[in-house]
Amino acid sequence: MKLLLENWRKYLTETIGLDDNPDLSQSGFQTVKKPIPLQFRYAETDETIETKEGSVGAKAGDAIMTGTEGEQWPIPAEKFTQTYDDLGDGTAAKKNIPVFAMEMSEPFQVKVSWSDDLLQGEPGDYLVQYGPGDYGVVGREIFGKTYMKLQLENWRKHLAETKLTKGDIEDAIQAASFNSNNSSSHRWSPGQPYIDYWIDKNTGKWMFSAGIPDGTPNADKWPKKDSKPGESLQAFLKRVEDPTQLNLEL
Repeated sequence: MKLLLENWRKYLTETIGLDDNPDLSQSGFQTVKKPIPLQFRYAETDETIETKEGSVGAKAGDAIMTGTEGEQWPIPAEKFTQTYDDLGDGTAAKKNIPVFAMEMSEPFQVKVSWSDDLLQGEPGDYLVQYGPGDYGVVGREIFGKTYMKLQLENWRKHLAETKLTKGDIEDAIQAASFNSNNSSSHRWSPGQPYIDYWIDKNTGKWMFSAGIPDGTPNADKWPKKDSKPGESLQAFLKRVEDPTQLNLEL
């Protein structure tokens, strides 16, 4: 009976990658797999791998991965070298390649791009798009442990690549004789611009905004100007020093 119901569900379900090729860049979110070292082996002969989502055939030379929960899946040899770094000790880590994903609310079915094998997804699992017409299924718990949204990855990468801290920003603002929106109001110098700053969640970059004095006492209502994409703190402060560069009618 269970096999009959499973086959009936397959018949009713539209197959992604065969009947439908959704563009997850429009309907999903960008994500990246964490570079977690995973055990792998090369298939010596053609074999069938029982993945968590269904049986998938592997050819001799394909990489057979073992995931964080002991789950296994095959990767064609050429695709493995393109998407994973062989760490030389029987493990491999996924390259930093952004993909798109979407959490599914209904059971779904996916055709593997390199064969006719079908994967079964459950509500709460994630549909992952690796490229045009190339899809996969990742279980909810495994996705949460092994993937991260790209904005978080960008933020971590930014912190790793830059030594610019809040203290550095505060020092630069004070050195320019400006006020910081993050400082106590009693430390402010009357009539001087104030600078607000934050990390953009989408790009992982510091952003800055200046409040320019206009002669009124309420600084919250002063004209404001934001930093340009990729503009350094030093370049932004220099623009604030010369209000004519801000194109503000003061």
